[in-house]
Order: sequence, then C-alpha cells, then structure tokens
Amino acid sequence: HQGAGVRAESVVPDSPAARAGIVAGDVLLELDGQVLADLGAFSDALKRHKPGDKVAARVLHGAVELLKTVELLER
Repeated sequence: HQGAGVRAESVVPDSPAARAGIVAGDVLLELDGQVLADLGAFSDALKRHKPGDKVAARVLHGAVELLKTVELLER
C-alpha cells in the first residue's frame, strides 16, 4: 500500500475489525484520533488501549471515508 494508513489485506471472521464492518482492502487512517502513517503507528495506537475499549477508527472504504467503532478484544 502506498500512502498514509494501513491497508487491511485480510480480516479474520469475528475479529474486532470484522465486527466493526471493516473489510479486506479498507485502509485504516486513524485510530482514536491518532493518524496511522504506517504499521508501526497502528501498533503504537493499539498499545495505548486495553481489551474492552471502544475506539473510533477512520477508515477509507474505496473512495469513501467512514467512521467505525471498534471494540478491542484480548489477543
């Protein structure tokens, strides 16, 4: 993926992303207000939260930006 954000190459069924309606090919642009420039920023954003937290995710789905709520689960 070229550009800002992190593209979801695949989405595991029943995962937090799948439950939020994120699908393969979507690009995560922000998580809880933090811009996701790359995979490292995504990992850092997740580390700031704990299982059960509900976070806002700004997602690019095709040419449309959407706001999703993701409830994080324990890994």
